[in-house]
Amino acid sequence: MAAAALLQTAAFAAPIDAADTLPITVVTAGRFQESAASQTQGVSVITAEDIKKTGARTVTQALERVLGLPVKLDLSGTGGGGIDLRGYGETAWSNQVVMVDGLRLSEGDQSAPLLGGISIDAIERIEVLRGASSVIYGAGATAGAILITTKAGAGVARKNSGSITAGLGNKNQRELAVNATFATGGFSMDVGAQKRKSDNHRQNFASDSENLAIAAQWTNEWLRLGANLGQDDKSSRLPGSLTPAQFAQDPWQANELNDWASQRVNQHGVFAQAQLGNWELAADAGWRDKASRSIGFYGGAIGYPYDFDIEARNTNLRARHLIKTDALSNALTLGYDQGQWARTTLGASGNTVKAKNHGFYIKNDLSLTATATQLNAGLRTEKTERFSPGSPDFAQRVNAWEFGVAQPISQEWTAFGRAAKGLRVANVDEFTFTPGYSLQAQTSKDLEAGLRWATAANRLEVRAYRSRVTNEIGYDPQATPGPFGGRNINFDPITRSGLELDSRSSLSEQLNLNVNAAVRKARFSQGAYAGNAVPLVARSNLSIGLNWAPMAQHSFNARANWVSSQQVDFNNTYRIPSYKTLDAGYSYDRGPWELQVQAKNLTNKRYYTQAYLTGAGTNIGVYPEAGRSFNVNLRRQF
Repeated sequence: MAAAALLQTAAFAAPIDAADTLPITVVTAGRFQESAASQTQGVSVITAEDIKKTGARTVTQALERVLGLPVKLDLSGTGGGGIDLRGYGETAWSNQVVMVDGLRLSEGDQSAPLLGGISIDAIERIEVLRGASSVIYGAGATAGAILITTKAGAGVARKNSGSITAGLGNKNQRELAVNATFATGGFSMDVGAQKRKSDNHRQNFASDSENLAIAAQWTNEWLRLGANLGQDDKSSRLPGSLTPAQFAQDPWQANELNDWASQRVNQHGVFAQAQLGNWELAADAGWRDKASRSIGFYGGAIGYPYDFDIEARNTNLRARHLIKTDALSNALTLGYDQGQWARTTLGASGNTVKAKNHGFYIKNDLSLTATATQLNAGLRTEKTERFSPGSPDFAQRVNAWEFGVAQPISQEWTAFGRAAKGLRVANVDEFTFTPGYSLQAQTSKDLEAGLRWATAANRLEVRAYRSRVTNEIGYDPQATPGPFGGRNINFDPITRSGLELDSRSSLSEQLNLNVNAAVRKARFSQGAYAGNAVPLVARSNLSIGLNWAPMAQHSFNARANWVSSQQVDFNNTYRIPSYKTLDAGYSYDRGPWELQVQAKNLTNKRYYTQAYLTGAGTNIGVYPEAGRSFNVNLRRQF
C-alpha cells in the first residue's frame, strides 16, 4: 500500500494573503502531496465528509452522489459500475486508470476494476483527474485517473477508534461493516471487514460480496514503513439482456435463469517512504491474485464454463527533490513503474496470456513567487510486451508528454491550461482477438483550458477540452464481411471535445448546493463512420445536489440527475433514451450513533444505461437499471 508523501511539501498556490483566507485542498495527482489549486488539469476531490453527507456505501455511489458523474449499471450487481470520464464508451475502463493507495487496480484485460470490494468506510478521499494523465500513471490513463486514498494510506496520525455499520433495504439488501484502528506510539493497524447481500432488481440477479483488509504501519520523524493484505470475494447471478420489447413489458424479468459468476481476489502490498533533506523518496510493491469462475447457459440446457486465474505484480519507485528560494519553488519528480500481469484460462483448451510493462517518467513543477505562476512539464517512456499462444508476441515502445500552466488572476480566480499526449496499448483481450490484423498503439493529443474560483465557502471549476485520438483501439462488430465479422481494430481518427462544470456553494450555514454539468462530443472525424457518434457516450448530463441541515444533528440531501440519449452502435441506428432520476436521503447524528436513510430513483423511473448489438446486429440487448430502492444504515462509532 502506498500513501502520499510523509511530510506535506509547500503548496504551489496563490500569494500568502490568499492562502490566509482560502482553505487548501491537498491532492496526490503527481504521486506526492500538492495543492489542488495549483493543478493544470481538471481535478475533483471527494472527502470522507462528503461521502458521509450523501450516505454513499460504494465508491461508484460516491462518484455519482458527490460529483454527479453518470454511472452505468454494474452487470455483476455487486456495487461496481461504469464510469466514463471523457466519452470513451465501451472502452472507458481501458482508457482511465484506477489507483488505490498508490498501486494500480486496473486490470490487463477488458474487465473493470473491482471498485465494489473497497470498503467505503476506509476511504479518506477520492481524486478524479480529467484528461491525459499518462506521464504519471502510464498506458491507459488516456481519459484520466481515479485515485483512491484510504485512511490508513493517507499518512495522517492515527488514533484508537472503531465503528460498526448495519444496513437493510428493499430487494432484500443486507450489509454489515466493521472497522477498527489500533495505534500506539509510531505504530498503527487498521482492520476492516464488510459483508453485503442483495437480491437486486431482476430475476436471477442476487449477489453476495465480502471483503477484509488489514494495514499496518510504523512512522517516525523521517521514515514510514507499512504493509497490507486484503481479500475480496463476490458471487452473482447473471440475468442477461432483454430485448426492447421485453423491457417495455417487464424490465425485471430474465432470459438467463441459471448463469452465475464468482471471483476471489487476494492482494498484498508493502511500502516505504522517507524524507531526507530536500528529497522525498517512496517505494511500493503489490501482489494481486484473482480466481474467476462462471458458467453461461445462453438459453440452452448445456452450460459453458469460463474459468480463469489472474496474477498481477506492480512495483513503483519515485523521488521528488524540492528547492525553495525567495524567487521560486521547484519540485523535480523522477519515477519508475514496473508491472507484470498474467491470465491463465482453465479447461481442455486453456492457455496463458501475459502482459509486461515498465516505464520511466520525469516531471518538473516550477512556481514563481512574484506572480504565483505554476509551470509544469513531464515526459514518460514506456515499453509494453504481450505474449499469447497462437499469436505473434509483440513489444512496443510508447511515449507521453505534458505541458501545463496555472496562473492566479486574483485572490479568488485561477486560470489554467495544458497540452498533453496520452497513450494506450492493446490489452490481452484485444491483442488475442485480431485475426490477420496488427494493432498499433493508441495515442491522444489533448488541449485543455479552465478557470477555478474559490472562496472560503464556494468552489467553481469550468473546463474546456479537445482530444484528437489516433489509432483508438476497440471492437467493431462489422469490421469484416459476414453476419459475425467483428474484431478488435484501430479505428479511424476520433475527436472528443467538451465543456465541464463543477461547483459547490454554501447558500447559507444550513444549505449547500452542488451543480455538475457536462456537454461533450465524441465523433469519428474520418473513415467509414465519419460524423457518427461514438457508441455509449451521452452527449450531455446535468446533476444538481442539495444538502440541508435545518437543525443540529439532522440533515437532508437530494440530487436530481439528467443524462441525454446515447447511441448504441457505430452506424448510430439504435439509441438509448435520455433519463431523469431523483435521489434523496436523511441523516441523524446523536453522539456515537448515526442513522442514514437513502432513497434512490424516487420516481421509479424505468430506464437503462447499457445496451449492445445482438446476433447479426439486427437488434439490441438492454440491461435495465434498478427502480425505486430504499436502504437504512445504522452506525455506532467507538
